[in-house]
Amino acid sequence: MIALYIISGIMLLFFLIAITCVGFRVRISEDSAFSLCVGPVRIRLAPKRKKPLSVRDFEIKKFRKRRIKEENKYRRSLLKKQKKKREKPPEEKKEETKKSKRTPAETFEFVSGILNYVVKDTVLKFGRYLRIKIKSLRVAVATEDAAKTAVLFGASSQLLSEFFRIAGETRQVKIRGPVGVSYDFTRQNPSYDIDFAMRLRVYQIVSIGITALRGYLKIKKTAS
Repeated sequence: MIALYIISGIMLLFFLIAITCVGFRVRISEDSAFSLCVGPVRIRLAPKRKKPLSVRDFEIKKFRKRRIKEENKYRRSLLKKQKKKREKPPEEKKEETKKSKRTPAETFEFVSGILNYVVKDTVLKFGRYLRIKIKSLRVAVATEDAAKTAVLFGASSQLLSEFFRIAGETRQVKIRGPVGVSYDFTRQNPSYDIDFAMRLRVYQIVSIGITALRGYLKIKKTAS
């Protein structure tokens, strides 16, 4: 009975890991940020948050520790450079190996096979699994020339309407916030307020990797 509990616990653990979401969140605005999301945990990748300064940072002990640390680091780098100068790398005799070169026809067949069996299948499966949630997509078009601003505004509006059409036909894209394009003749530079997240589940990532590996092995087998 205990063995059954252990096996069921391990299976439950693997199931929970398999359905865990892994994704990226991108925010482009005045305060841009890139984050990695693993389940409920969010890790900020860039830019790193700066620690707020405190009164203790300006103590004499802190300055002394920093100076000693920098001096030790500089000494270590000097010692490493001196060791590299003293130790000369031994001369190694390079053995010439004759590699069988592929003909242009074989190379073309190999590349086309990769595109058909690896890239195509992998991209199709990736597009089927990927989920995108748009929290904000607002762009204010602005340039130095008013005529150029008007042309860019028209092109951006057309692109956005096409994006809405594609998003309405698929279930992969969900819009959960304000979306729109505006123009501003008083400014010279455009402004952005973009916030979206992309996610995949762990079992989907494994499935994509297996598809790519299977296609590559198939091409390698036919090429050999």
